[in-house]
Formats: sequence, structure tokens, C-alpha cells
Amino acid sequence: MSISGNLFSMNRRGIGKTGRAAHGTQGRWARWFRRSTKLYLLLVLALWLLLHLGADRWWPATLILFGPRWVFALPLLLLAPLAFRLDRSQLLWLGAAAAVIFIPFMGLRVPLSRKGADGATIRVLTCNVGGPDMDRESLARLIRESDADIVALQECARETALKALPGWTLVTEERLVVAARVPVTRAQGRRIMHPPRQWPRASALQCVVHLPEGDLTFSSIHLPSPRQGLSNMLDRKRLLNLANVPLLKKETELRRRTAEEIEALLRPGALPAVVAGDFNMPVESAWYRRFWPAYSNAFSKAGFGYGFTEKIVLRGFEYRVRIDHILTRGDLVAERCWIGMDVGSDHLPLLAEIRRSR
Repeated sequence: MSISGNLFSMNRRGIGKTGRAAHGTQGRWARWFRRSTKLYLLLVLALWLLLHLGADRWWPATLILFGPRWVFALPLLLLAPLAFRLDRSQLLWLGAAAAVIFIPFMGLRVPLSRKGADGATIRVLTCNVGGPDMDRESLARLIRESDADIVALQECARETALKALPGWTLVTEERLVVAARVPVTRAQGRRIMHPPRQWPRASALQCVVHLPEGDLTFSSIHLPSPRQGLSNMLDRKRLLNLANVPLLKKETELRRRTAEEIEALLRPGALPAVVAGDFNMPVESAWYRRFWPAYSNAFSKAGFGYGFTEKIVLRGFEYRVRIDHILTRGDLVAERCWIGMDVGSDHLPLLAEIRRSR
């Protein structure tokens, strides 16, 4: 055999070995990637289960409850392009993980039917108007343009309510407001300690609204916030400051006791009821599900989207959560629920159209 023939044979064997090595490396990457996509889906399912079983019961689940849940979708930014390159069949697993995150885990709502009761429509508006940037003119315009019949406001000075609601019947309890275009009778209120405040703060105001179709009880509520405990859990250097877990647990227990007390206070008896306001808890909270099961959530039933109402800023990181609700009980049925225009508060308004069944 000639020298050139030997060289050709050696080169061909070398190329073959290199090709097989490259193919083997790619195969190992593909196997690793297939395991990773399945592991990611299992992780997402575990997080969803943790949220629904442990939120407000176990502090890691409480962090997820009040945190930006969309961050768990960030691995898709890496995994999806890799699927196109390594194994497109894994897009099915990634699609399943994305569906779990963006639908049940983040709380996407889609109204299945808008057909409800045949009684008169009652339009309800609730908004926590606290914050230095709240604009009174925007609030007045929101109420005017929304054509609301009954309004619940939280963290609202009486002077602000009077200017935003001229000619309305107004009942207040400290910074809680119930206002309507028809006569309203004050029923009861409750003030509860909200640490770190040093004095009790109004947590509930219940009234009877005298509508032409009949009376109903209407309550504006503001339950304690988890902000202090959550903020103290975060640390710029260590991410989580585990030394402050007891503070978060103590705050969570206060929120549980307050929710239990307020729900017991507001039980309406024979009249249909609406409870609206800043609950400071998403619907996945164990305390929400324990103390408010007799009520129907207007946005859960008749809203579209995620219903995020509060802008949270923790250690400079900003995101939104759904903690403001309109609940109905008795013969009241929510037919539509939506987020209103920004009035400069750190909360967005929530509106609902409700009918009385006959």
C-alpha cells in the first residue's frame, strides 16, 4: 500500500472516531436534557401542590403565596431553545409545565359562563386608596365613570371620601368607608391591632344597604398585612434570613386570628351579603379557604385573567398579587368582575356586577 493510501485510511479512521465521539457527546446531552424536562415538570407540580396544601401553614409555602410566582417559569427561557436543538419531543413536557405555571399555579381565571340570575344589577367597587401618590381626582373620576352603586374604600380619610362621593350616603369607621347611592344604615365595626402599629386599626365596617329590590348587608374590610414578616425574611446577601422565620409565623398567626374573628362578626344572618376589600390574602391561602368558604368570589367566578390588585415592592423588587376581593353570599350572583383604572394607590380597584336571583 502506498504512503498516500495509508494516510487516507488513517484519516478516515480518525474522522470516524471523532464523529462517533461527537455523536456520543450529543447523545449524553440529549439524555440529560430529557431527564431535566421531566424533573422540571415534577418540580412545578410539587410547587403547585405545596402552594395549595401549605400556604399560610408552612412558611416556605407562604413565601410562594405572596411572591412573584412567574419566576418559576424562567427556566423555560433556557429549556425551550434547548428542546428545539436537542429533542423537540420534550416540548410536550415543557408545554405541560408552562400550562401548570401560567394557569393553576398563577391563578388564571376564565369565566365559563356569564349567564346568571335575572334580578336587578348591582355594581360594586372596592379599592384600598392608601399611599402618597393616590390622586383624589382620579378616584372621583373612577367612581363616576364606573357607575357604581355601592363603594367600599380602605385607608381612606373621610374628607377624601366626601370629595370623591358628593351626594352619596356615607358611613365610615376610622379609614374604612361604605358608600351608596341609596340609604345606608351602619350595623357594626371592629378595630383590631395590626402590628407594628401601636393602636387598633379598623378592620371591618358592616352596613345594611337599603336597595329598591330589598336590603343586603355590605361590608368593607381591611385585614392585617404580611408585609413586615415577608420583608424581614429577605436578605440581600443571603437571600433568606432564616432568623426571622418566627416573626413571619407570628404574623401569620395574627392574620389567622383576625380573619376568623372578622368572618364570625360579618355573618349576615337572613340577608344576602357582600364583603369587599383588602383581605391581604390570595385565594390559595389556607385561612381564606377555611374562613370564607360560604362566600362566592366574584373574580374567581366571573373575572378573566389573574386579577392582580396590589403592587408589592420588597427590597426594591416589584410585582403584583391578587389580595383584594369581592365576595357574595345568599341569592347574589356575580356576572362580571374586572380590574379598574389606576388611581395612584398601590392597589388597583376591583369592580363587579352582581344580580339577585329570584
